[in-house]
Amino acid sequence: MRNPFNPTFGDVPQLFIDDGESEKLVELIQNSDFARSFFVTGVRGAGKTSFMSKVMKKFAEDKNCYAINLINKEDMVDTLCSKLANAVRRIHGTIDSVSVSGVSVKTSLTEMSNEERLESLLKKVKKQGKYVVIAVDEVTNTPTIRSFAQYFSLLKQQDYPIFVIMTGLPDLILNIQNDDKLTFLLRSEKIYLGELSSAQILEEYRRVFHGEMAVMSKMTQAVEGYSYAFQLLGYLLFERCQGKVPSNDDLNAVMDDFKNRLFENAYQKIFLGLSDMDCEFLLAMQKNAEFGKIVNQMQKSKVYVAQYRKRLIDRCLISPQIRGRLKFNLPFFDEYLKAVQNPDSIFYLGI
Repeated sequence: MRNPFNPTFGDVPQLFIDDGESEKLVELIQNSDFARSFFVTGVRGAGKTSFMSKVMKKFAEDKNCYAINLINKEDMVDTLCSKLANAVRRIHGTIDSVSVSGVSVKTSLTEMSNEERLESLLKKVKKQGKYVVIAVDEVTNTPTIRSFAQYFSLLKQQDYPIFVIMTGLPDLILNIQNDDKLTFLLRSEKIYLGELSSAQILEEYRRVFHGEMAVMSKMTQAVEGYSYAFQLLGYLLFERCQGKVPSNDDLNAVMDDFKNRLFENAYQKIFLGLSDMDCEFLLAMQKNAEFGKIVNQMQKSKVYVAQYRKRLIDRCLISPQIRGRLKFNLPFFDEYLKAVQNPDSIFYLGI
């Protein structure tokens, strides 16, 4: 039997849990009377690309939708024009006769500016009673994205049936507050991919492994709702058991590998992408999760430390609990933080 789990970043796994959020987004766009943009975000490994791929597959099956996937690179707007023109041609034949500034002329789309091409194509799309959904994975604050944002804003103002779905890390939203050309991203409707449902994780593990409840429950607890961890632990245990029902010993046998891969493939990249003060906060929290104690350890004012508490909450790395306590959102993240401080660990960072 083929392993149904896929812990590779960027791929769409066979088993994907999203609590119905992808269906909600599809229905929202299909029933919308105006152009909208959506930003799908979450920590590295939260399943952003998989989520968007599932959504775009649904739109590709809708005969009234032109579903277009774009790559964040220099010729993105040119590619959008070409892909949309080709899609319209495939369904409705030639489109050499286009309308420019309200006048129908016989011209080639290649002779027009991108603004004119998009406007002409979207007029046809609107007339057909159809709509366009554009997907852009891993959005970053680049000149290409800023240019794309300007085109989208222009088309949105003219009431064309166009929708944009983007994925990106929470850091992007935090880092563009003062960029006038990316206000559309700040105003986009946010979809935060957080913890997966423990009940659904348990159900999927039981369906695949047919294991005892105690073992399946232990697996569910170990991944703590983290999408990448769900795929990774399932993948490692499936490879070990090769069709036999896993025992508690089997699960224990893969746990060290599970943690090491979590640390190397996800946590190291997450941690190294943080500011020095973000890291200092997390290291202080690893020693004591009470906010007041973290303030004392960092030897800064409460107001100063509170801004890093908020930044880490916004990055989906920690969550507030009762009585001023905080918790890590990712499984075994406290163990990773111990490892970066341990000179004998392969993850030691000299902190």
